[in-house]
Amino acid sequence: MLTKSRLIAVFGLSALIATVLVVGAIGAAGGGASDQVKFKTGAHVSTPSGGFIDMPGANMSVAASVDGALIISFSAEGSVRDLNSGGGFAGKNYAAMIVRVLVNGVQVGPAVRFFDNTGKVGVNNQRPTTTSYEWAKRVTAGAQNVKVQFKNLHAFDDANIDAYTLTTQYH
Repeated sequence: MLTKSRLIAVFGLSALIATVLVVGAIGAAGGGASDQVKFKTGAHVSTPSGGFIDMPGANMSVAASVDGALIISFSAEGSVRDLNSGGGFAGKNYAAMIVRVLVNGVQVGPAVRFFDNTGKVGVNNQRPTTTSYEWAKRVTAGAQNVKVQFKNLHAFDDANIDAYTLTTQYH
């Protein structure tokens, strides 16, 4: 029969062995290395604009140490409302927020539809949702200025970001 102190010792040893096995399994998976990961968060951003404008606070400068890949990830929670009835979709009004990323003033990859009301939500009803997208660009060593811009599909609609995270990863 095990005494209380022996039982505690056996339990502690079992927990240590399990931790080592889990850490070893996690360490054995994956690949690739990154010299730098930077992120920035923000909240409460909106626009009535039908043309791209800078998203307040959603920018950063990174210094790539060598030529290589720059990965930009942008995740956000938000919603849109059709306030001007600019588009029609299945008999309902359609609104959407479009997001793009610039590196050193040049657009990277596509502009992406982040939020929309799918044409099913009335003017006064918001349907909050979350979206994330990643862009990648090959860059040369040196300073890289990353900026996020956004717009409405139709001017004077209401596009809102309740919270966002901008992340860059580079080597």
